[in-house]
Amino acid sequence: MTTHTQLETMEDLAPRLKVGTLVLSQGERTVIGRIDHAIESNLPASVASALNGKITCRQVSQRAGITLDEMLRLVSQLDTANLLDTTSTKITVERFHSSHPSRSSHNNDDSNDGAYKQLQSRIAPELTFTTWFDNVKDGGVELIANRRNCDVTVIGRSRVATLLYGILLASGVSETNLQPLRGNATINDQDMCGGYLHASDIGLSLKTRAEELSREISLFPLPATHEKKENRSLQHIVVCVGAPDPDQLQKWMSDGTPHLLIEDPECASINIGPLVLPGKTPCWRCICLAREDQNNSWHDIALQRIAAGASEVPVSVAHHVAGLIALEILRFIDIGKSELIGNSVRMSYHTPLDLEHRLHARHPACGCNW
Repeated sequence: MTTHTQLETMEDLAPRLKVGTLVLSQGERTVIGRIDHAIESNLPASVASALNGKITCRQVSQRAGITLDEMLRLVSQLDTANLLDTTSTKITVERFHSSHPSRSSHNNDDSNDGAYKQLQSRIAPELTFTTWFDNVKDGGVELIANRRNCDVTVIGRSRVATLLYGILLASGVSETNLQPLRGNATINDQDMCGGYLHASDIGLSLKTRAEELSREISLFPLPATHEKKENRSLQHIVVCVGAPDPDQLQKWMSDGTPHLLIEDPECASINIGPLVLPGKTPCWRCICLAREDQNNSWHDIALQRIAAGASEVPVSVAHHVAGLIALEILRFIDIGKSELIGNSVRMSYHTPLDLEHRLHARHPACGCNW
C-alpha cells in the first residue's frame, strides 16, 4: 500500500506502466491492467498512456489538465496493483577493452554502442518474466542483472542437460557450467536435437565444446580468460539430470548446496524434482526410504533400472522438460521460490500438460532429519 508520504515523493518521479499493461477507454471510465486483473479510473485513457517513464507525475497532470492529487491517486492505485515501475536500474556490462592506448578508453555513453543495443534487445523478453514479480519496481532489470551472481552446475549426459545449460546461459546465468555424470563424454548423434550443437561437433568433448560456445550463447558473456574469484559471493545451485552419485549427494548435503534432481526416464514418463534445500526440506534419501516403505519391491526396481541404464528422451520432451526446469531454477534464483521445493512432478510424454504433483516429507529414519 502506497502511503501519503510516499505519494508526495512521487510528484517528481517519472513512473511507467509495466510492459504489456493494457489501457482501455470504455465510455466514461478507463480500464488499466492485465487480462487477469485490472483497475478502473475516471480519468482519460491518455493520462495512463502518458506514464512512459520519461515525464514526471507533475508534468503529466499539467499536460492533461487534471489536479496533482488526481494524478497521484491514480499512481497509488497502479502501484498497489503492481502495474507500475517507479525506479530505473542500469545493467553494468563487463567490457573487453583493447590494451592498445588508442583503443583502451571508453566513455559512459552507450547510446551508440552496438553491443549494448544488442544486449537491450536480448534482455527485453527476459524482463517480461521478472517485472511481474511482486514488489519489483524497476521493470525487473536488477533481478536479471543479479543472475550473474549465481553459479549453476548442470550435471548430466543427456539432451535435457545440454539444452538446460544453453537456456540458463541465454537467460543471464553466466556462471553456468556443464559437467557430464561420468568421464569426459563426447558428442554423438543423439545430441542432435535442435539445440546449439551441430553435426560438425560429433566426436568432440561435450564439456569442452559447451564451454567454447558459452560466450556465443550467454546473455552476459564472460571474458575468455575469466576465472571465478574465491572472494566473490556466488549462490551455488546444482541441477542433476540422471541418477545422482551418492558421494556427490553427501557433499551437497554437507555443504548446504541447493540441488534439483531429475530422475532418469521411466518408459514414457519422467520425474522432475524435488529441489532439495539441505537441512530444511526432504532429501533424496528421504524419498528413497519412503518409496521402500510404500513398495516392498522398490529396492529391486531401483537396482534393475540402474542395470538397464538410462534411455534418451524424444526431442520434443527434452525441450519441454528443459524449459520447465529452467523456469523453476530462474524463479528460485530471482525470488528464492519454486514449486519444486519439497515437491516433484511426474510428466507423461503423452499428456505433458497434465502434471502429477507429489509432495514429499522428511523421513524419520533419514539422517537429514536428526
